[in-house]
Amino acid sequence: MITLAKDGMRGDLERIWRSCFPEDPPEYVKYFFDNRYNPNACVVYIDDEGGRPVSMLHMLDATITEDSEVVPVQYIYAAATRADHRGRGIMHRLMEYARRYAVAKRQKYMVLVPGSRELFRFYEKMGFYRCFKVRSVYMTRDDLIKLSGYNKNKTSRGAERPAMLSVSDIASVRRDILVDREGFIGWDAQAVKYAAGVHSVSNGSIVTVADGSDAGYAFVRPDTPGSVQITEFIAHSGFDKALVKAVLDACDAQRFELRVPVFDEFFSTFGEIIDYGMIRHVADKKPVGLLTLTGSHIPYIGLALD
Repeated sequence: MITLAKDGMRGDLERIWRSCFPEDPPEYVKYFFDNRYNPNACVVYIDDEGGRPVSMLHMLDATITEDSEVVPVQYIYAAATRADHRGRGIMHRLMEYARRYAVAKRQKYMVLVPGSRELFRFYEKMGFYRCFKVRSVYMTRDDLIKLSGYNKNKTSRGAERPAMLSVSDIASVRRDILVDREGFIGWDAQAVKYAAGVHSVSNGSIVTVADGSDAGYAFVRPDTPGSVQITEFIAHSGFDKALVKAVLDACDAQRFELRVPVFDEFFSTFGEIIDYGMIRHVADKKPVGLLTLTGSHIPYIGLALD
């Protein structure tokens, strides 16, 4: 049976999450259920024999910029099925329920980020298209020092002085830089606040810089020993160097993995462009306009709660 989640199911849903995403620390899972979980926006499959949830997906509200208009979309998150119930088409059925839910809410698209490279083909069978990409960049500390002209002993002034931006400021900067870009997935202030909070729970930090109306921020989190991941790097034009310098000041990592928008010119000669997110029209039409964007106009998600 497929239904929206009910009171008392949280424990079962947390267990599904932990079994399907063992890499997520318990604090991360708890933070989601404490702060973002909405039973009325969570589709579950109830096993007929056991009478308990064995599969789930969460539906979060977002927007996309299309033809210069901001359009409501549904972001699919933490879609998971217990291992002993896979291969039965359950997730296909949950996605169809979510599609009808999106239609009822007048949302135009469903969007998701596959949890692994293999899942792209899985979701293509459900009508999703590869749409969103990021530039994946691996650099050493020395690489970033040379690229930014970083000098630890130099007194910083102006744009190179780190500034503490609030979560509200970060949401405003993000919207200011990205909202006019075709295919940009937007989050409201509550969603950005959640992203910042769960990032902190994962031992991450947010590095920010500002100078007048120009600003930038980077979501930085530890990875393997001596390495960090930068999962979102957003700055006004010409402000990338200042943000890189602030990141180098903020951590002593020797290796950096960055996930940056394809349009970011500062890193345009580095790394590789990879598939990142997928989209499905709720009427199962092919979103040709979004899929044919190329070069620096390739659609971008970011803060995708991956």
